[in-house]
Amino acid sequence: MKALLTFALCVFLATAASAQDSTHVHPGRGDHRMTDLHLSTAQQEQLKTINKDFFTTSHAIMKDSSLSKTDRQAKFKALQATRQDKIKGVLSADQYAQWQQDMNNRRSRMDMGRRGFDGPRHRPDFARMQERTKQDLGLTDAQSQQLASANKDFFKSMSDLHKNSASSDSATRRAQFQSLRTAYETKVKGILNADQYAKWQDHQQQMMARMRQGRPGFGGRPDFAKMNDRMKQDLGLSDEQSQKLAAARGDFFKNARALRENSDTAARRTQFKALRQQYNAQVQSILTPDQFAKLQERKKEMRAHMHHGRPAPDAAPAPEQ
Repeated sequence: MKALLTFALCVFLATAASAQDSTHVHPGRGDHRMTDLHLSTAQQEQLKTINKDFFTTSHAIMKDSSLSKTDRQAKFKALQATRQDKIKGVLSADQYAQWQQDMNNRRSRMDMGRRGFDGPRHRPDFARMQERTKQDLGLTDAQSQQLASANKDFFKSMSDLHKNSASSDSATRRAQFQSLRTAYETKVKGILNADQYAKWQDHQQQMMARMRQGRPGFGGRPDFAKMNDRMKQDLGLSDEQSQKLAAARGDFFKNARALRENSDTAARRTQFKALRQQYNAQVQSILTPDQFAKLQERKKEMRAHMHHGRPAPDAAPAPEQ
């Protein structure tokens, strides 16, 4: 059963890829750039303005339908260079060097964690899947071999589609992924008998239902009311602080969702990074130093739980710095 649910998870991830963009809305994971830089209040305000202007301009470029893909990429590249020059003018030499190092480290972590379905960290264990699925569904040797072949073909096709559809718009990607998954399910249905296929579908539905119960990144929507109450209790916030944080977080999720319309992956990541930094600066300006320090500590605890493969305790996401 466990292995079959694992297989269902893999299939669901493929479905999720067709329904969501690669830019996920998770304000609360990352390094401590702003904290490490020891910014003054004036510097924080200047960076906040720079990031806000960058996001506004980049959003306008994204919405300009008259631009070709090449022109849009050129404008984003120039805008990013301008933003970096402005940041360099705000920070001291040491701060800027640290900022660049932090950015490089973050890119490395992103590259390691976003290798797609064909990356080493995401490669399915087909041999184990095949054996456990055979036992759980009561497959014959012939069925087991056919299903194993279908699984490998499906994941290979998913990997190829993932790499080749980077320049496609979201609607096209969703249609392509859905078509591939439908063809895969039809092939599976042709291999299994009616009872086996019903059991296979039932296990998939159980897995998807569990994953949709409020888990970010798997179809769950953030429970803002619960997040606000938990953060207010944990940090000892005043009513005014709680309301300001709730508004900032709501704006962040709204703007981040809008970024999914941009089909240019590199530009989208840059825009999201600027939006996240703007949100982080806003959060830091709302909290007292003690509250902010406590929030950072809470974030470390959440990352520790995630690192060990366990769900984090019920808590609001901490701002990424």
